[in-house]
Amino acid sequence: SVLASGSKGNAVYVELDGVRLLIDAGISATKIKKALAAEGVDAASLDGVLITHEHRDHVAGLDDVRAFNWVQRQPMDIWAEDRVLEAIQREYAYIFAERKYPGIPEVELHQVFGHQFDILGVTVIPIRVYHCKLPIFGFRIGDLTYITDGSFISEEEKDKIVGSRVLVINALRMQKSLSHFSLPEALKLVEELSPRKAYI
Repeated sequence: SVLASGSKGNAVYVELDGVRLLIDAGISATKIKKALAAEGVDAASLDGVLITHEHRDHVAGLDDVRAFNWVQRQPMDIWAEDRVLEAIQREYAYIFAERKYPGIPEVELHQVFGHQFDILGVTVIPIRVYHCKLPIFGFRIGDLTYITDGSFISEEEKDKIVGSRVLVINALRMQKSLSHFSLPEALKLVEELSPRKAYI
């Protein structure tokens, strides 16, 4: 299952083989839980968070992983590439301080490279996308591929998407944009990649 957030922040919930993941955390865990509950999904636990890139609308809700820490009694695993992990450590310096304030979020950081990796037996394939000139990651998890804030994907990276049953891809507006796919560009990619379903 997959749930995308609204316009003020990005967060997508994916559940596969009992493994529950968020892609991005641009909104709070409380809002995520409420949105999921409205869809009949009980998100009392979460196995990790994948971060596509460090922009605020993709990481602003990270402080609220403490809600999951409280229930699960363990740190939250977060996966991102090195540059993004460094940005998270700067923005949330209090989480990583030597002397920690009681009740702060507890996280465990993991570096994502360009090759596939497993989370509790579920394979995650990073897909290199460019957000203008900023390299970011999309992710393929099982038959779902999620691409956000993209404006360019190489042919080599498109090959990683081929065969996806579901494609979620961004489109900012009708006109061409410097940093996001336009609607015509997104539709062209959907036609080229031929998923069974596409969400724009």
